[in-house]
Amino acid sequence: MNQLVGMGFEKAVPIRDFKARYPLGRMGMIPGDSGWCWAWAAPYQTVNGNNINDTFTSTYQANSSEEGWIPLSECPSAGADIYKYPNNPQGYVEILGAALTAAVDAGLPNAKEAWALFESRARKPDWNNKGPDFAVVPYEIAISK
Repeated sequence: MNQLVGMGFEKAVPIRDFKARYPLGRMGMIPGDSGWCWAWAAPYQTVNGNNINDTFTSTYQANSSEEGWIPLSECPSAGADIYKYPNNPQGYVEILGAALTAAVDAGLPNAKEAWALFESRARKPDWNNKGPDFAVVPYEIAISK
């Protein structure tokens, strides 16, 4: 979506911003709706609370009794692992990273903080063996190196 906006398709902005809510929400970075543990940002699907009008907080609470889900009160601080294939170059964790990159490049609220938290994760893919499929970083980071 960022590419379309960058090409001048301004009508793509609302769609881009709507789509960016999901990676930001799963990182617990939506203002007023921060009830999602970032370490559990990468499940492929949720079982309960999948209505488009649900908040991230209510969806996380609806799924918190599912096997393996981390209670929000026990959500680890930065530097922990993201649950579900944290070092798989083709896993949802890396798709999440690409989506967060787009949110940062779009200048959306809390996107830089979400990216920093994502980058703090303990395990990352070994790009030397199986990738990179989603080896992207926000544009401002790429040009500053």
